Amino acid sequence: MSGLETAIRNALEKSDRSSAEVRARIYQSSRQALEAGLRKQGIEDPEVVAQQRQRLETLIHAIEGEERNRLLSVVEDHVRREAARAAAPPPPPVRPSVSAPTRQVENDEDVLPVEAEVRGEPREPDTSIDDMGDFRAERGVMAPDARSAPVAADAASLAFKPERAAKARRKKGLVARLFIYFTLFAFLGFCAWWVYSSGLLLSSAERDTSVPNPPPQVQSEDFTGAETAPQPSLEAGRGFSEAWEEVFNAEQGNAGLQTGSLSAVEPIFTPAGKAVRLTSRVAESDGNVSITVPTEVLREMAGKSSTISVTLQSSSDRQTQLSISCDFGSLGNCARHRFTATPERADMLINVTFDRTIAPNAPGRIIINSDIDGNGRPVNLYSARILPGE
Repeated sequence: MSGLETAIRNALEKSDRSSAEVRARIYQSSRQALEAGLRKQGIEDPEVVAQQRQRLETLIHAIEGEERNRLLSVVEDHVRREAARAAAPPPPPVRPSVSAPTRQVENDEDVLPVEAEVRGEPREPDTSIDDMGDFRAERGVMAPDARSAPVAADAASLAFKPERAAKARRKKGLVARLFIYFTLFAFLGFCAWWVYSSGLLLSSAERDTSVPNPPPQVQSEDFTGAETAPQPSLEAGRGFSEAWEEVFNAEQGNAGLQTGSLSAVEPIFTPAGKAVRLTSRVAESDGNVSITVPTEVLREMAGKSSTISVTLQSSSDRQTQLSISCDFGSLGNCARHRFTATPERADMLINVTFDRTIAPNAPGRIIINSDIDGNGRPVNLYSARILPGE
């Protein structure tokens, strides 16, 4: 605290110490300096901080008491001098000189605007000091010269140019408005371009760029009076005519299926109906799943061109590569065909032609392998049909 006390007293000596406002500013600076010093030293203990603040307040009250006593002594000396001057005989008239007004001004300046206090009466602390805020002082920080503060404040107020500030604000407001207008016009231009490019304002005839079709006409040759036989449909396992021979149907279970050592079948239910999930773990013969073809069906295929239909789909949302081949014994074989199963149920068609008319004595097989791409994805098998030729 010795450093703060020295700083406060030096600041009082360099400033107008007779003014209570100036002294309050000096005390405020000392409080701020104390707080800054405690932060720099890393002192955060509440008890230590409160103790330092209390010591500073005690020091400030002591210095303020000394200053008030000093001012009171000055006032009393001035009063005694005035009383002695009034009791002394009037001096002889003196010719006025130029320096008289100067001495009068100096005598008038000796009268300080300080309210007198009685030494014996208790003095209350100056509320103007406490109202300055709870600030503390740092060791070694000098208070600014209070006499120069009003001059600096007046100079700063005179240096302020409201015209320039207003012009800057007007300039900023103009830039903001220009940016808003530019954004609005750009948005309107984009909307106009979209309406023009999308053909929203065109009529239906103008938007229709296809070849104009002639109006339909009914002629006498369009209807012969005889009903034509419906053509067999191959649409996803429905609409097959009675000419198709069904060799497998998942609705009847796993009957007619044969699995290899590295393949498996599993009955499942799908939104399209019952199915059998075929899983091949290798692309070789051990991963094949065979569908048995009865002997009587093979006899109908002998020496004719027939069509094989296998209805299936991928078991996942991704496409699955699979192969379909056939082995019909003495009737012959068909080449290996590669298909892509999609998540939609579809019919895989194979056209086969057997020139041999020798009727086989053993059942044949339709062979399916779902692991030709090495991913091991399963497929759902719904049915298998054969349309013998005529």
